[in-house]
Amino acid sequence: LPISRFRALMNGPEPLICANAYDLLTARLSEVHGYKGVFVGSSGANQELVSVPDQALVTVSVLIDYAGVIARNVNIPIVADLDDLGATPINVYRFARMAEQGGIACAAFDDRMPMNRASAYTVPGVMPTARMVDNIHAAADARTDMALVARCLAPAPNGSYTEMLDRAAAY
Repeated sequence: LPISRFRALMNGPEPLICANAYDLLTARLSEVHGYKGVFVGSSGANQELVSVPDQALVTVSVLIDYAGVIARNVNIPIVADLDDLGATPINVYRFARMAEQGGIACAAFDDRMPMNRASAYTVPGVMPTARMVDNIHAAADARTDMALVARCLAPAPNGSYTEMLDRAAAY
């Protein structure tokens, strides 16, 4: 199972280097050339699917479907950037379940406010820390074995490294 392999690789003696794949062909080429895992970014999926930068045109469910197609067609674990994973605990729970069922070994998601993504990063802002912590709990409750990466995008609001470190510790 890709999820079990991902955990074994993460716990192994060597760093896990995941090639960045933007489609099934690049994921397959990464596998053939010896990479042990692949990272499927939301920016690459946006470029591939709608030919524009990541501006929230591609939904979380589409990102999951996209990464799932790749996951089902390679024999190495997929780490998928799933943006904010739905932004609210109920959506995060739903999408985390979908991601694991789709064969994604690790779901990476962040604390950026949805409006920030939709405006091509011109609107500053991250979720309140408590909301992101709730989202992390929702994702953890939803999955059986899938790994999670919760990304902290502070200091977006005020440039504070203290805030960034406090958020990271809370996550």
